Amino acid sequence: MSRVAVVAGALLLVGCAVAAFPEFVIHGPPIPRDQRPHGPHAPWNRPVTDLPRHADGNRLVELLWTGASDRPGNFNINMDEAFAVYFTEEATTRLPVSDRLGGALDGRVLAWHPDWRIPPGSDRKVILLDRAAGRELNLFQVFVESGRLRVGNGSAVPGRYDTYEGVNPPSRGAGIQYSAMLVRPFEIERGAIDHALAMSINNTDGTAFVSPASKLEHPGRPTGIPEGTRFALTISDAEVEAWIGSLPPEVRLRMEGAARTVARALRDYGWFITDTGGAGSFEFEARASAEVVWERLGLADLEGRDGKLYPRDLLDGLFTRWNIVALASSDHYPPPRRNEHRVSRHQPGGTGGRRRPDRGGPVPLRQGRAASRRPARFPR
Repeated sequence: MSRVAVVAGALLLVGCAVAAFPEFVIHGPPIPRDQRPHGPHAPWNRPVTDLPRHADGNRLVELLWTGASDRPGNFNINMDEAFAVYFTEEATTRLPVSDRLGGALDGRVLAWHPDWRIPPGSDRKVILLDRAAGRELNLFQVFVESGRLRVGNGSAVPGRYDTYEGVNPPSRGAGIQYSAMLVRPFEIERGAIDHALAMSINNTDGTAFVSPASKLEHPGRPTGIPEGTRFALTISDAEVEAWIGSLPPEVRLRMEGAARTVARALRDYGWFITDTGGAGSFEFEARASAEVVWERLGLADLEGRDGKLYPRDLLDGLFTRWNIVALASSDHYPPPRRNEHRVSRHQPGGTGGRRRPDRGGPVPLRQGRAASRRPARFPR
C-alpha cells in the first residue's frame, strides 16, 4: 500500500471521529482487540465469590427455571440475532445517521464498511468500537438505505470502553451498554471468560428493575424477574467434566473446550438478566461479524445424534433447579477486595449476607435449602 493511501485512510478515520464527535480527542495507544471491556469494578466484571445471595433467591430461581424460556430450564446460546461487533479502523466510508427517536447520533456521520453484515431479526444490533478514541457506539434496528444509516435508536456510551464502569440507559432493555457481558471469540479461544454473561428471558418484570439495570423496559408487564438480577451456578469442576462427558461424542470433539469455558464462567461470574426475548438465551457475538472465527473454533452449527442443534443447545443438562442461586443487586455488593479479579474456585454466594426484602440491607445468610446442594445428574 502506498504512503498516500495510508495517509488518506488515516485522515478518513480521523474525519469520521471528528465529524461524529468533535468534542472527543483521539489519544493514547489503541485499545487491544482482545481486551475485556470496562473496568475491573464494573458489576459484571466482578467474580461472584463473596457476593451476598438474594433474600428472595428461591422465588427468583423458580421464576427463572419455570418461566424464563419456552420450556423449563431451556437456556440457549444465541449467535444469530445477537450483537455484531465492528472496529471503525476498518471502515472505508462515512454514512450519515437517521435516528427514528432523534437520539444523540441523529444527523451525525459514522464510519462504516459496505461489507459489514447486520444480524437478522427485529433488533439488528451493532456495536462500533473506536479503539483509538476508546469510544463505543450502540446501534439498534440498523438498516443501510439510500446511503444512510437508519437506526431505531443509537447512542454513544460515556467514557472509554476499556475503563468505564457505569451504564448507558439508551442501550437494550436493562439500560446497559451492548459490549458488557458479550461473549467474544477471543475469550473462547483463550479458554477464559472473565465477566458475567448477559441473558435474555421472556418473563422480565414490568414494575421494577435492580442495579446495575438503569431502566424499566416494559412497564405494565406481569410480575417476573427484574432486569439487572444476577444468577450463578454452584457446580464443581468435577460436575462440569461430568456434564461435558454426557454430551454426544461428535459435539465433545468440536466443542468441549468452549463448553468448559462457558460453564466455568457461569459459575465464577454468573449472568445478569439484561433483556426481554423469547427462549432464555445467552448473548454471544453474532455470526454476522464473527462467523468465520466461530467456525474455526468449532462452533459452526452441528446437528447432534440426539436431534439437538449445537452450539444453540450446548448448555442443555448443565442447569438444574438446585444448582442455580440468585445474588443481591450490585448496589449491595461489598467493597472490592485486592486481587478480586483472581477468581476463586469456591462456589458462589459466599457467606457475607443477603438482601433484606424491605430495605435491601444485609442480614445473616443461612445456607440455602438442602436441595440446592444436590449433585447434578447428567443424562447420557
